[in-house]
Amino acid sequence: MSRVRKWKIEKAKVKVVFRLQFHATNIPSTGWDKLFLSFISADTGKVTAKTNKANVRNGSCKWPDPIYEATRLLQDPRTKTYDDKLYKLVVAM
Repeated sequence: MSRVRKWKIEKAKVKVVFRLQFHATNIPSTGWDKLFLSFISADTGKVTAKTNKANVRNGSCKWPDPIYEATRLLQDPRTKTYDDKLYKLVVAM
């Protein structure tokens, strides 16, 4: 018996690094002293990056250090588009 191979289109893996800088506005003045961000992968549900706590001043909060997220994206060779990779962003006290 001969097996007929089905040709599967290989997707290229491309490594990318995202630099994310955050700034929050319109924060209520009561009860919100310090905030931090958690960057969570939707695929695994695990925290991939977390910021330090930043002070809230005049209803806004700016994190001085950026988050660098390195990931691999799959690229279709025919259409040159990338597959989606979803993340959740959680702001907490």
